[in-house]
Amino acid sequence: MKIPSSAKAQSPGNAPSTPRIAVIVPAYGVAHLVGEALESLRAQTIQDWECIVIDDGAPDDVAGAVEPFLSDERIHLMLTPNQGVSAARNTAIAATSSPLVALLDGDDLLRPTYLETMAAVMEAEPDARIATCNARIFGAVSEETLAMTRKQGTGDGVRGTLSDVLAREFNVYIGSTFRRADFDAIGGFDTSMSQSEDLDFWVRLMLLGGYARYVDEILGDYRVRRNSASANGQLMMLGMIRVYEKACEALGDRPEERTRLATCTRMKRENWPSSMRST
Repeated sequence: MKIPSSAKAQSPGNAPSTPRIAVIVPAYGVAHLVGEALESLRAQTIQDWECIVIDDGAPDDVAGAVEPFLSDERIHLMLTPNQGVSAARNTAIAATSSPLVALLDGDDLLRPTYLETMAAVMEAEPDARIATCNARIFGAVSEETLAMTRKQGTGDGVRGTLSDVLAREFNVYIGSTFRRADFDAIGGFDTSMSQSEDLDFWVRLMLLGGYARYVDEILGDYRVRRNSASANGQLMMLGMIRVYEKACEALGDRPEERTRLATCTRMKRENWPSSMRST
């Protein structure tokens, strides 16, 4: 049964108190998996959260899959015409009231202490723009591995700079947490991006100053599905190149521009034919 967003049992804005953290769950095409994602959310060690599941004009019955979870007043379903993952996330975040926002794709999982750990880090460290962690990668892969397999960043391994993020020395797992105020300050996800919109968002967050914070624990499970964007390396590379080209104007004459240019040039050299390598 399709449930319009206006028919939610209780909107986040009507909650008696502001939840500590909002969890955003885009669920396009993952009706068969979103229940697992929501079960992992309900298993969290903290209870003070709100969740928006957004059915972005999905071709499958996401609403029917989510319906059994709507008895939990913390979980809400929004239905929108298909607008892409960036616009879907922006729409869902706009409907929340929490000071912190965590991303959970509808086919991924959170480990039980994810929200507790991320909220504590962000609340204790006001200069952290992002809190990220390690995760298990599973699904349509030749073998399971970890998202982070080496030291994060060029410093203490815990805090990464903008230059570290641009150089891919500090990687940010998609299931990361950030501040609602920072999301508003940079205008949310870029709706013109269809690939690497997350990297673009992380870079723009880091342009605000501060650092990216890494928690060296496996706090999530990232599922690779056949034919998903994460399984298409060429599309992801094209998206990343666009991120670096966009960052050029924002960086101007900042020292990080040298890192951006060097990384973008290297990516093109390693992945593109010579006729496409102009910077």
